[in-house]
Amino acid sequence: MNNMNMERMMQYHQNLYNLHNCLAYQYYQLAQIQLQIAYTNQEMYLHMMNQTNDKTQ
Repeated sequence: MNNMNMERMMQYHQNLYNLHNCLAYQYYQLAQIQLQIAYTNQEMYLHMMNQTNDKTQ
């Protein structure tokens, strides 16, 4: 394999690594948003349950 092909292959692997890293970080950010939505939903549910319990007592 000549030097130019070797450089292209190294650049390809570097680009692939960067893409994977970027996607992994975006997946992490999406997971954080999903956790925040789930937490907020739970808080809202508990608040509604407390209000329902207050009205029935």
